[in-house]
Amino acid sequence: MLRPGQGPDVVALLTLKHRRIEALLLKAEQGEEGERQRTLQHALDELALHMTVEENAFYPTLRGWASGSLPSWADKVLHSEAHESCRAAMAALRGPEATRAPDFVSACRRLRELVVGHHRAEETLVFRQLAQAMTAIEREALGDYVARREDRLRGMAGLGKVCSLARLAGDTPETRA
Repeated sequence: MLRPGQGPDVVALLTLKHRRIEALLLKAEQGEEGERQRTLQHALDELALHMTVEENAFYPTLRGWASGSLPSWADKVLHSEAHESCRAAMAALRGPEATRAPDFVSACRRLRELVVGHHRAEETLVFRQLAQAMTAIEREALGDYVARREDRLRGMAGLGKVCSLARLAGDTPETRA
Protein backbone atom coordinates (compact mmCIF):
# COMPACT_ATOMS: atom_id res chain seq x y z
CA MET A 1 0.00 0.00 0.00
CA LEU A 2 2.53 2.64 1.07
CA ARG A 3 5.76 2.73 -0.94
CA PRO A 4 8.73 4.27 0.88
CA GLY A 5 10.39 7.28 -0.71
CA GLN A 6 8.14 7.41 -3.76
CA GLY A 7 6.31 10.68 -3.32
CA PRO A 8 6.19 14.18 -1.94
CA ASP A 9 6.35 14.75 1.79
CA VAL A 10 2.73 14.58 2.96
CA VAL A 11 3.14 17.66 5.15
CA ALA A 12 4.45 19.74 2.24
CA LEU A 13 1.81 18.33 -0.10
CA LEU A 14 -1.17 19.06 2.13
CA THR A 15 0.17 22.46 3.16
CA LEU A 16 0.48 23.39 -0.51
CA LYS A 17 -3.11 22.22 -1.11
CA HIS A 18 -4.22 24.39 1.82
CA ARG A 19 -2.59 27.51 0.36
CA ARG A 20 -4.06 26.86 -3.10
CA ILE A 21 -7.59 26.44 -1.75
CA GLU A 22 -7.26 29.56 0.40
CA ALA A 23 -6.02 31.56 -2.61
CA LEU A 24 -8.94 30.36 -4.75
CA LEU A 25 -11.45 31.30 -2.06
CA LEU A 26 -9.91 34.75 -1.68
CA LYS A 27 -9.95 35.24 -5.46
CA ALA A 28 -13.63 34.24 -5.58
CA GLU A 29 -14.44 36.57 -2.70
CA GLN A 30 -12.62 39.56 -4.23
CA GLY A 31 -13.17 38.80 -7.90
CA GLU A 32 -15.25 40.56 -10.48
CA GLU A 33 -18.81 39.35 -10.76
CA GLY A 34 -18.19 37.76 -14.18
CA GLU A 35 -15.37 35.51 -12.98
CA ARG A 36 -16.73 34.77 -9.52
CA GLN A 37 -18.87 31.80 -10.50
CA ARG A 38 -16.06 30.00 -12.32
CA THR A 39 -13.51 30.74 -9.58
CA LEU A 40 -15.93 29.84 -6.81
CA GLN A 41 -16.85 26.57 -8.49
CA HIS A 42 -13.17 25.69 -8.88
CA ALA A 43 -12.55 26.54 -5.21
CA LEU A 44 -15.54 24.48 -4.03
CA ASP A 45 -14.48 21.53 -6.20
CA GLU A 46 -10.93 21.64 -4.86
CA LEU A 47 -12.11 21.99 -1.27
CA ALA A 48 -14.56 19.09 -1.61
CA LEU A 49 -11.84 16.93 -3.12
CA HIS A 50 -9.34 17.93 -0.44
CA MET A 51 -11.74 17.14 2.41
CA THR A 52 -12.58 13.79 0.84
CA VAL A 53 -8.89 12.89 0.48
CA GLU A 54 -8.19 13.85 4.09
CA GLU A 55 -11.18 11.91 5.40
CA ASN A 56 -10.70 8.82 3.24
CA ALA A 57 -6.93 8.57 2.79
CA PHE A 58 -4.85 10.80 5.07
CA TYR A 59 -6.51 10.38 8.47
CA PRO A 60 -7.40 6.68 8.11
CA THR A 61 -3.81 5.92 7.09
CA LEU A 62 -2.48 8.06 9.89
CA ARG A 63 -4.77 6.20 12.30
CA GLY A 64 -3.44 2.86 11.01
CA TRP A 65 0.15 4.08 11.31
CA ALA A 66 -0.58 5.07 14.91
CA SER A 67 -1.76 1.48 15.61
CA GLY A 68 -5.45 2.19 15.38
CA SER A 69 -5.69 5.25 17.57
CA LEU A 70 -4.58 8.71 16.63
CA PRO A 71 -2.59 10.72 19.10
CA SER A 72 -4.77 13.29 20.89
CA TRP A 73 -3.35 16.14 18.78
CA ALA A 74 -4.65 14.53 15.59
CA ASP A 75 -8.00 13.49 17.03
CA LYS A 76 -8.67 17.09 18.10
CA VAL A 77 -8.43 18.29 14.52
CA LEU A 78 -10.19 15.33 12.91
CA HIS A 79 -13.12 15.54 15.28
CA SER A 80 -13.35 19.32 15.35
CA GLU A 81 -16.38 19.22 13.04
CA ALA A 82 -14.56 21.73 10.86
CA HIS A 83 -15.32 19.77 7.70
CA GLU A 84 -19.03 19.69 8.54
CA SER A 85 -19.01 23.45 9.15
CA CYS A 86 -17.26 23.91 5.81
CA ARG A 87 -19.82 21.72 4.06
CA ALA A 88 -22.65 23.84 5.44
CA ALA A 89 -20.91 27.03 4.30
CA MET A 90 -20.23 25.45 0.89
CA ALA A 91 -23.91 24.56 0.48
CA ALA A 92 -24.82 28.23 0.89
CA LEU A 93 -22.52 29.06 -2.03
CA ARG A 94 -23.70 26.39 -4.48
CA GLY A 95 -25.80 27.22 -7.49
CA PRO A 96 -25.60 29.67 -10.37
CA GLU A 97 -27.22 32.54 -8.45
CA ALA A 98 -24.94 32.32 -5.41
CA THR A 99 -22.43 34.85 -6.71
CA ARG A 100 -25.19 37.38 -7.38
CA ALA A 101 -26.71 37.15 -3.91
CA PRO A 102 -26.33 40.29 -1.81
CA ASP A 103 -24.57 38.38 0.95
CA PHE A 104 -22.19 36.53 -1.40
CA VAL A 105 -19.06 38.28 -0.17
CA SER A 106 -19.87 37.64 3.49
CA ALA A 107 -20.80 34.00 2.78
CA CYS A 108 -17.57 33.51 0.84
CA ARG A 109 -15.57 35.23 3.58
CA ARG A 110 -17.22 32.99 6.21
CA LEU A 111 -16.20 29.87 4.28
CA ARG A 112 -12.67 31.17 3.76
CA GLU A 113 -12.32 31.98 7.46
CA LEU A 114 -13.57 28.50 8.43
CA VAL A 115 -11.14 26.91 5.99
CA VAL A 116 -8.17 29.03 7.06
CA GLY A 117 -8.91 28.37 10.74
CA HIS A 118 -9.09 24.64 10.18
CA HIS A 119 -5.96 24.62 8.04
CA ARG A 120 -3.97 26.51 10.68
CA ALA A 121 -5.15 24.13 13.41
CA GLU A 122 -4.29 21.13 11.27
CA GLU A 123 -0.88 22.53 10.37
CA THR A 124 -0.11 23.47 13.97
CA LEU A 125 -1.56 20.48 15.80
CA VAL A 126 -1.12 17.68 13.28
CA PHE A 127 1.49 18.50 10.66
CA ARG A 128 4.16 19.77 13.05
CA GLN A 129 3.78 16.72 15.26
CA LEU A 130 3.66 14.45 12.23
CA ALA A 131 6.90 15.94 10.90
CA GLN A 132 8.55 14.95 14.18
CA ALA A 133 6.84 11.59 14.69
CA MET A 134 7.32 10.11 11.19
CA THR A 135 10.52 9.63 9.28
CA ALA A 136 11.03 11.42 5.97
CA ILE A 137 10.53 8.12 4.15
CA GLU A 138 7.23 7.51 5.97
CA ARG A 139 6.03 11.04 5.16
CA GLU A 140 6.99 10.53 1.50
CA ALA A 141 5.17 7.21 1.37
CA LEU A 142 2.08 8.77 2.89
CA GLY A 143 2.41 11.75 0.51
CA ASP A 144 2.55 9.37 -2.46
CA TYR A 145 -0.50 7.50 -1.21
CA VAL A 146 -2.49 10.69 -0.61
CA ALA A 147 -1.50 12.08 -4.05
CA ARG A 148 -2.53 8.85 -5.79
CA ARG A 149 -5.86 8.78 -3.96
CA GLU A 150 -6.48 12.40 -4.94
CA ASP A 151 -5.70 11.60 -8.59
CA ARG A 152 -8.08 8.63 -8.45
CA LEU A 153 -10.90 10.66 -6.90
CA ARG A 154 -10.27 13.52 -9.33
CA GLY A 155 -10.66 11.05 -12.20
CA MET A 156 -13.79 9.49 -10.70
CA ALA A 157 -15.36 12.92 -10.26
CA GLY A 158 -14.31 14.12 -13.69
CA LEU A 159 -13.44 17.44 -12.04
CA GLY A 160 -15.91 19.84 -13.45
CA LYS A 161 -18.80 17.56 -12.70
CA VAL A 162 -19.85 19.45 -9.62
CA CYS A 163 -22.48 16.97 -8.58
CA SER A 164 -19.95 14.15 -8.54
CA LEU A 165 -17.54 16.09 -6.34
CA ALA A 166 -20.37 17.24 -4.11
CA ARG A 167 -21.42 13.61 -3.72
CA LEU A 168 -17.84 12.59 -2.88
CA ALA A 169 -17.72 15.22 -0.15
CA GLY A 170 -21.17 14.38 1.16
CA ASP A 171 -22.59 17.75 0.06
CA THR A 172 -25.75 16.77 -1.76
CA PRO A 173 -29.35 17.96 -1.46
CA GLU A 174 -30.12 14.71 0.37
CA THR A 175 -27.46 15.33 3.03
CA ARG A 176 -28.49 18.97 3.45
CA ALA A 177 -32.16 18.13 4.12
